[in-house]
Amino acid sequence: MAGRFTKAEVKELFDQFAKDINIDFESDDISADIFELTLGHKGLVGACGTYIQYGYENGISPITTVDDWKKTTVDIYHKNSITTL
Repeated sequence: MAGRFTKAEVKELFDQFAKDINIDFESDDISADIFELTLGHKGLVGACGTYIQYGYENGISPITTVDDWKKTTVDIYHKNSITTL
């Protein structure tokens, strides 16, 4: 499908991100979770990447581990669920 990344492509994107910003970043686990959440949808994968990058650029709770990422996704989901009620 043209609108989707493969699991390997998502991993490659987040490996490159970790290399570019020179940090210890659990790209294997984080990219696997992002793929599971988005099923590789390019827009959603990009949104996840933008969110992670924004945290680094602005010094706001940088995500380095899959636990950090999962806490964040639960918070985002919870906030969006309440907003839609």
